[in-house]
Amino acid sequence: MKRIPLLLLAAASLLAGWRATAATRPLYGGTLLVETSAQLTSLDPAKPPADPAGRALAEKLFFLVGDRLVRLDERGHPHPSLATAWKMGAKGRSWTFTLREGVKFQDGRPLAAEDVVASLAALHPDWHLVARDARVEINLPEPAPELPLQLALAENSILRAGENGIAIGTGPFRLTEFTPARITLAANETDWRGRPFLNGVQILLGHAPREQWIDLELGRADVVEIAPDEVRRALESQVRLWTSQPEEVVALAFEPGRAEAGDGRVRQALAGGVNRAALRNVLLQKQGEVAQSILPQWLSGYAFLFAGAPAAATSSTAQTGSLPPLTLAYDGSDALLTSFAGRIAVDARAAGLNVRLQPQAAGAAAPADVRLVRERIESLDPRMALERMVAAMGLSKQITMPAGDSPAALYAAEQSLVSTHWVIPLVDLPEIYGLSPRVQDWMPPAVTASGGWRLGEVWKEPK
Repeated sequence: MKRIPLLLLAAASLLAGWRATAATRPLYGGTLLVETSAQLTSLDPAKPPADPAGRALAEKLFFLVGDRLVRLDERGHPHPSLATAWKMGAKGRSWTFTLREGVKFQDGRPLAAEDVVASLAALHPDWHLVARDARVEINLPEPAPELPLQLALAENSILRAGENGIAIGTGPFRLTEFTPARITLAANETDWRGRPFLNGVQILLGHAPREQWIDLELGRADVVEIAPDEVRRALESQVRLWTSQPEEVVALAFEPGRAEAGDGRVRQALAGGVNRAALRNVLLQKQGEVAQSILPQWLSGYAFLFAGAPAAATSSTAQTGSLPPLTLAYDGSDALLTSFAGRIAVDARAAGLNVRLQPQAAGAAAPADVRLVRERIESLDPRMALERMVAAMGLSKQITMPAGDSPAALYAAEQSLVSTHWVIPLVDLPEIYGLSPRVQDWMPPAVTASGGWRLGEVWKEPK
């Protein structure tokens, strides 16, 4: 008589266990609803957006829609992707890449070497590219032993134009709609890695942070951006947060060729006068990290060697002489940079500098002595990341990049630029997302250390 209740209890336990397992097992279906304040009008690797937010979103889309010949792991090491093997010729000026078999574009057309040549030629007109069966030969004007690392950059995604100019790639998601207000992607059923779990991704553009917050609370969004000064409120509201490694540096970059910028006293006074701790603790509410170097510690391994603020500046004209006024330019549409600029001007005044603020449109090239910039890490290879960040700041001629990639050589190169204050790093910023409880597996490698999106393994629980 007692066996029936025991059997029912055992059956109930098995059913509960099955349900618990099913709840954590990836499920196919659903559309990931993403909101962002960024704006994007096209997806053309040759014409990147001028503003940091737009560039970051474009990079994420490249990872979703396209593939590159080479991919980097989280340590920055190259691995096969669309290319299964590569070989360097004499002196690093010629390379041969063997393509993966069976890869198709999202419209079903097989990937051919000619497609790779056409895509890369549009970005690199000084390269000589030749398609030979399933191989691509690249001949360069200068030796480039780091070419596989360069080809792993998001901008080197292999894409071709489809109907209405919408980009077609070989990635896990295909673009179905691209407007100034909305970007819609659908799962690529023929993805060579296997179909992604999600049916699609929808990204709503130009949504203010407050609007994103409300939509997340009401269940109208799955992934939203959280500004650093909103983190405390999000935690109090028990919003599920995800924070990346610091992948963006906010810095002051002086303009070579400007008389005021060339005055070492001016650069030193500004470097010593800026209160980095106040920028982080007050304006960012203790989010991010105070930066003394261009590359963060997690990427370079040597950032700790820059510890210690520069020598304090003095407002004494007897010691510094009369310092000329400075013009500080920044993107006036960026709320974070606007708040930083105001605080920097106050700090500079205490250091004997008169800083005139010059807000301008993103990407504008109006003359200025120093610029307040946000530069993203574009590569997980420290040398390439440093080289590209310095180039974006317009300071390539102020630094001598080493021939090799040893940490000691990279540190010496970066230190030569930072110690002369041509660049004044201020804070390192992470990306912070608010997530719906239904979003699962939103973690590396779904989001790379440099901020790229690889959402093939992300899935969404049903309601």
